[in-house]
Amino acid sequence: MKKMLLNISLFAVLMLGGCNSGIKYHLGGRVISIETEPPGAAVYQLGPISGNDIFLGTTPILDQPVSVLESAKGSTSPEGIETLMTRRGVVRVRIEKDGYKQITTNLSTNKEKTVTHKITLEQDK
Repeated sequence: MKKMLLNISLFAVLMLGGCNSGIKYHLGGRVISIETEPPGAAVYQLGPISGNDIFLGTTPILDQPVSVLESAKGSTSPEGIETLMTRRGVVRVRIEKDGYKQITTNLSTNKEKTVTHKITLEQDK
């Protein structure tokens, strides 16, 4: 239930964040799982439009709802739309664990099923 409420809240924040931008976009819900080696890493979703951090949990994360950009168009530079469209269908995350290098990356998603990502963290030197 908490995950459902988080996803609804996330969706509302992202929708409100884009209302005045001159860009029309459509967000969709997806589900991902993230495993890290070693486990216990904090995972944050970077909002597809706002870039705001949303704490998803600590790995392993199973069947986590996320919002992804599905389409975008509007009054901005062509480069702006191209940048947005590189985020289409993916979830951008930041993964952090003390003693390990921070990772910021795009993870694939699928409309019909949960996509599981296995990520090996590199020790900080």
